[in-house]
Amino acid sequence: MTYQTLSGGSSQLSDNGNGKITISGYTSTYSPVSQIGLTLHLQYLSNGNWYTLQSYDCTSSNASYVSGGQNLGVSSGYYYRVFAEHTAYNGSTYETGYSYTEAVYIP
Repeated sequence: MTYQTLSGGSSQLSDNGNGKITISGYTSTYSPVSQIGLTLHLQYLSNGNWYTLQSYDCTSSNASYVSGGQNLGVSSGYYYRVFAEHTAYNGSTYETGYSYTEAVYIP
């Protein structure tokens, strides 16, 4: 898909050990927009389905870049991933893109 305003976006999940993880991501646009956003959804796998455990929003106005992250404690014995939504609003233009991390098993 080709975007008029969104130029990039990604998400990350890092295992810090002892049930601690870091989730993070960024959204970028070609030029400053009215509002740029990033929503990080921490998901876990149970019985073959992904469920959202927590969500975090980061937004910025009149900007071309936003990033954010959280350090979290999670339950052991599950696979986790981040599903991220990357958004840009500029006048009548609204665009959204998506990214996923690989699944990470937390022992």
